[in-house]
Amino acid sequence: MNTSIRVIFAVLCGALLGGCASQDYAQPRQAPYTDYASFAATPDIPSADAIHQLDSNQQARFLQYFHDPAKAELPPHRRLAQFIASFGEAFTFYDDTLTASDTFTEERGNCLSLAILTTALAELVDVEVQFQLVESIPVYSLEGAITLKQQHVRSYIYTPVTKAAIGSNIRRPPGITIDYFPSGDEVFVGNISRQQYIAMFYRNLAAEALIEGRHDRGFALLQASLEFAPDHPDALNMMAVLHRRVGDSSRAEKIYRHAIVDNPENVSLLKNYQLLLARQGRDSESEQLSQKLLLLEDPSPMNWIAAGDIAFEQGEYRQAKALYRRASQIAPYMHNGYFGQARSSYMLGDIDSAETLMAQARDRATDDQRQRLYESKLSALTSH
Repeated sequence: MNTSIRVIFAVLCGALLGGCASQDYAQPRQAPYTDYASFAATPDIPSADAIHQLDSNQQARFLQYFHDPAKAELPPHRRLAQFIASFGEAFTFYDDTLTASDTFTEERGNCLSLAILTTALAELVDVEVQFQLVESIPVYSLEGAITLKQQHVRSYIYTPVTKAAIGSNIRRPPGITIDYFPSGDEVFVGNISRQQYIAMFYRNLAAEALIEGRHDRGFALLQASLEFAPDHPDALNMMAVLHRRVGDSSRAEKIYRHAIVDNPENVSLLKNYQLLLARQGRDSESEQLSQKLLLLEDPSPMNWIAAGDIAFEQGEYRQAKALYRRASQIAPYMHNGYFGQARSSYMLGDIDSAETLMAQARDRATDDQRQRLYESKLSALTSH
């Protein structure tokens, strides 16, 4: 998928986004989990320093552009943004999470790859970087049943200045956001620390490894992630999935139960744990957890959509519809929840409901392509 980079050159008010800053996850209240199965050592895991390392030729190419006398009047962060924008259509979006050097050379990668490259360049020229977590529709799916949410990160860059220069009422100086074109489904969550951002790099690589069936590598990457964000629920979620896939359901359950102590409202954790119980034939416990899921107060519509997707793929259409409905209750402006309810209704044989919900999804679609897709599905339903 060829998607060019978007650089927002509008001056942003630091008080707006800075005031919404939040942690990526709650710090764990219990000792970190350590009871994992044995996996083979994997030596090729990049260090945190290697993630941002550029070779001498790459550094020289950027610095020549940055120090061009014709750009001397521009503030450093704007020169950096213009260099990244100069990749233009040559820079393409792929699912791969790459180091800064590989992103620079291959001119491709995902949103995190772009943030890593931006950070590596910024460190060469005294430009500050903040990392913004943006939630979007989940991407990764394991075995068609376990959904691992891929979070979206973008960079906010600015030139360091004194407080006196920007005024005491502004949380940070004006700057520039570096991002790919948005899909229209993103929801700003908050700023995250460098530690959390590096942990996300390892989690992304771990997700790729799990999808490829590279269990030893996946384990090593998840361990690296947990060093930077101890007991992060997404990492523990993947650890549990990994252990289940290698046949260690006992440890998988222990990991879920441990993670849920600190994250009792985490929809993805509880849904995946419920699936584990269902696979073991523990129907009573599975049903109890299914009912508990619907009582959670998770404010993220994306998490409900992810859980709905899992239920739908498992053929649990009634529960899927209920989960999608929660997403629509939280974010009635989003089309995704209504579409999920519509397809669930169809699978339940409720064509009238499916038709009504598909029309609601169409009316809330954020782009012409989705509107046409939903219109065609609606036409098929009305002629059913």
